[in-house]
Amino acid sequence: MLRIEPEDAYQIVLKWLHDDYACSIVAKSIKLIDKDNVAKAVNAILQTGSILFKAVSDENGKVISERYNKLSAFILYHWDGTFTLRRSLIGALCNFYNTGFVLLRCSLDTLLQGSLYQCLSQKKYRKSEEVKKVRRGELKNLIDDLIRFFEKSPHESSKVNETSARIFDVMNTLHKQYKPKIIEVVKLLSGWGLFKPIEDPVGEFHAVYHSKLSFVVHQHYTTTDIGRAILEKAEIFEVSQPFLKETIEEYLKEFHKVLEFWLNAEQNLIKYILFNDPI
Repeated sequence: MLRIEPEDAYQIVLKWLHDDYACSIVAKSIKLIDKDNVAKAVNAILQTGSILFKAVSDENGKVISERYNKLSAFILYHWDGTFTLRRSLIGALCNFYNTGFVLLRCSLDTLLQGSLYQCLSQKKYRKSEEVKKVRRGELKNLIDDLIRFFEKSPHESSKVNETSARIFDVMNTLHKQYKPKIIEVVKLLSGWGLFKPIEDPVGEFHAVYHSKLSFVVHQHYTTTDIGRAILEKAEIFEVSQPFLKETIEEYLKEFHKVLEFWLNAEQNLIKYILFNDPI
């Protein structure tokens, strides 16, 4: 059995890093798919950061603590989600398409969870008509438990309303692990208008998340990196991984659909919560 000594671990991992994520591979991918397409993807990621930073800062770039605190629940997930988007794009440009697709799904998960807890930290969302439409399941249990908690502790409601990340302290006191169905979360967020102006956000989400980023992204034999290479008549079992034109084009198409959800949710959260636009 092949083994290494502990003192050799660093060098082995460093070699893997250089082999798998070589600058030459990225450069080749960018050249083959057109640098304009890559620049569009990079700019979309940068936009997710600049929109949020601008919203919580003054004209001199200094963070306004009241705004930051107000959006802090979303910001915690935003940090992970946008770095996940970046790693997804890097993986795809290094010809690790499976990794790229899976991380796209992870970034969408963080967007949904961050948006949900951000909204539930605000009383106007917990008391909205849309909440009454949630009839059963883990999402309803979560909402009902939060409503009961805040009814018993109205002072905590005020604190969470001002510093939304405090909702995670509240969650810890509930001593439960809530796992609401993703589609139910999307329906609720859509009802609150977070994905405007997407005309059919639930349908669009289903097409992206369930049709492209779930089962078929890594479990089906035709969508493993090797399976994709065979279908595109590329060399297999090579180091470095082969460039797959059809796959990277598919990836970029789904990438921009995911970013559409990100950018709309982010801008609407800022309008609704920071600037009190009507829900």
